[in-house]
Amino acid sequence: MRGLGLLSLLFVLTGCGAMKQMTPPAPPSPVSAPSISAISPNSAPAGSTGFTMTVNGSNFGSDSIVYWNMSNRKTQFVSTNQVICVVDDKDLEDPGSFGIYVRTGGKNSNTVPFVVQ
Repeated sequence: MRGLGLLSLLFVLTGCGAMKQMTPPAPPSPVSAPSISAISPNSAPAGSTGFTMTVNGSNFGSDSIVYWNMSNRKTQFVSTNQVICVVDDKDLEDPGSFGIYVRTGGKNSNTVPFVVQ
């Protein structure tokens, strides 16, 4: 095969029939950012005990992490439309509005408020 060009080599590799065109694989489809539609509960009295918060939305993955005021919380993936996380007593000590978002696939969701009254 010495001295054969690339086209000749392709012809030899594909047989005596017509040369086959090599098509590169399609790039992976981009991962859509997660989106929060609702959190439950969405408020609690200051000084109350911790609880499990349900986050509903879309495009959640098994790597989803819920963030409370920019700090990650222990999160459990339920489905692509739901995750749950642990909100502890310390999160509820002081009144205020705290941003909740989900990070999955390297992308952040919209931020929704959780109000401690």
